[in-house]
Amino acid sequence: MKAFWNNRYDEEAYAYGLSPNIFFKEQLDLLPIGSILLPSEGLVRNDIFALNEGSEVIM
Repeated sequence: MKAFWNNRYDEEAYAYGLSPNIFFKEQLDLLPIGSILLPSEGLVRNDIFALNEGSEVIM
C-alpha cells in the first residue's frame, strides 16, 4: 500500500489541479472563520484554500 501512495504522489503534476474541491469550497463558505481539522489532505490544495480564506488549518 505504501508503494501505491508513493507512486501516486511522486508525479510532478497535481493530480486534481490547484483549485480546491468544489464541494469543500462551497461548504467552507458556509462556516464561520476559525480552526479547521483537515487530516490526510494529500496534495494540500484544500488546506491552502482554507488558509487563504482566513482559517487556521490543523493537519
